[in-house]
Amino acid sequence: MSPLIAIVDADLAFAGQLAKRLEQQGYRVATVDTIDGARGLLSERRVSILLTELRVGRGDGMKLVAAAPTLSPGTRVVVMTALASAEDYKRAIRLGAVELLTKPFTVQALMAALQTASDSFHGFRGSLHGIDLIDVLQLLHMERRSVSIRIGQQGTIHMRDGEIVAARLGAYEGVQALDRLLSTNSGLIETRRFEKPERTISEPFNALILDTLRRICFISSSA
Repeated sequence: MSPLIAIVDADLAFAGQLAKRLEQQGYRVATVDTIDGARGLLSERRVSILLTELRVGRGDGMKLVAAAPTLSPGTRVVVMTALASAEDYKRAIRLGAVELLTKPFTVQALMAALQTASDSFHGFRGSLHGIDLIDVLQLLHMERRSVSIRIGQQGTIHMRDGEIVAARLGAYEGVQALDRLLSTNSGLIETRRFEKPERTISEPFNALILDTLRRICFISSSA
């Protein structure tokens, strides 16, 4: 049976159009136009993804985001809104939302958000403080994961079956980018679905990491 998506929006015309588009993609869809209706739906049916407006009439969609884990622990939440501040985004993520869509959004952005929600059905999401990037890479290597990792605003590392196959930081690619990324002391990292990049790194993981650490240590000692 295909996943059930619940759309919560007081704009019935928008919700209807969105539901039709999702049904064309093979999803089952239920729409409600109040927070109370959404609470009832989450309590009564097995909802895979909750797609909720941040402001539902006079209701506060953020309260629904906060209540969703208790009402339906297996449901993943995507928030959508035309008016969202940076604080709204941070609060939604802290409460458990996996993504925030800014209206008007494209079909591609919608499907990417739903894919992120689907990828979150297994495993944890959240923030880890005091963990080195190399620790994250070693864990993904041991698990033989295929994943793309975003580091800060411009950095990316791509792993296929636990091996690093590509890296980019601004204008740098390959091992040059990896050297700079691994020498970074702090920042924000986020894992995403593997993006199948052009391969720019071919060295096996353990040898690659050792060589990278040697270069970083040499640069530090020479400075």
